[in-house]
Order: sequence, then C-alpha cells, then structure tokens
Amino acid sequence: MARNILVAGNILLLLMLASCSQIESYVKVIEGNYAFSRGEYKEANWVYIQSLKAAQYSDRLLYNLGNVYHSLGESEAAVEEWQSSVAASRDPELLFRIAFNRGVIQYERGNYQNAYNNFREALRLNPEDLEAKANLEFCLRKLNLSEEEQNARVSTDTPQDSVEVSDDAGRILEYVKRSSPTLLSPDHNAEQSPSGRDW
Repeated sequence: MARNILVAGNILLLLMLASCSQIESYVKVIEGNYAFSRGEYKEANWVYIQSLKAAQYSDRLLYNLGNVYHSLGESEAAVEEWQSSVAASRDPELLFRIAFNRGVIQYERGNYQNAYNNFREALRLNPEDLEAKANLEFCLRKLNLSEEEQNARVSTDTPQDSVEVSDDAGRILEYVKRSSPTLLSPDHNAEQSPSGRDW
C-alpha cells in the first residue's frame, strides 16, 4: 500500500513539474489581460511578447497584442497582429473577433466598403451577434449616404464652395440651400435681414 502511494506521489510530482511551463504561460496571459484592463497597454504589450516565447496559444496572444496596438492608436500594427493570429488559428470565436475588430478599424478610417465586408465576415462566423449586425447597418448607411452625396454633387449646377466642411455640416448646408434658395444666394446681403447683422 505504501508503495502505491509512493508511486502515485511520484507520478503526481512529475505531472506537476511537466505542467509548470503551462501554468506559467497561463499566469502570464492573465497578468497581461489584467494590465490591459487597467489601461496599462505598454505593460500588457511586454507581457504578451514575453508569453509568445513559450509559443502556446500564440493565436490568442497575437490577437491580444493586436488589441493593445489598437488601444495605443497603432492600427497598422494591430491589423498585422490580427492577420498573424488568423493564420495561426482555426477557432471560430477568435476569427469572429478579428473580423469584427478589423471592421471597426476600417470604419474609423472611413473605408466603409471594407468595414462592411469585415462585419459581414464576422456575421458569417457568428450570425447572432447584435453588435456586428448594428455595425453592418451603420456601414450600409454610410455607403448609401456617400452614394447619395456623389449623385447630389454631380446633379447640382452650382459650383462647390472652396471651404471644407464636415459631412454633417455639408448635408445641413445642402438642405438649407434646397429649402430656402434666397437665404444663401450671393446677392442676398446683410441689409435685407431683419436684424441687420450676420448670423
């Protein structure tokens, strides 16, 4: 009986020693995730890079590195890390998250067609995700607005002003021009306004 306990104890000790490296890599990833959640992106970056040396769960670590880079405003580096993660992974949940995040970056850049394609890929992987559905709809709206604005610019006979305005301000100005053509016409001067001054 004592011999069986000794053998079982030795086997348990060998298993614990063999899995120490796995436990250490788990602890490192948790440490990196905790640093990321506190907004300590440089610390999280360093921990994830150190964890990559163990080469376990590299797909998730690369994904996490991409998230760190995106949080630091380095979207090119983020996309590269996510692309490396895609090449190393077959996990549909991770692939969904990567497609979703790439869609966010493309939307932030104003590349609405690419954002639409990425959100559509994310929904192919997880059709139930409401956030991806909403983002896909935002992309469609932006694409439709861009198409309408291009059509409006081509159809108007008036020359465009040289002043740069935001999209929302431009739409408001176009609406005002259409609804009250005399208000913004060049021959309309300040003396004609009831208050006698510019607004």
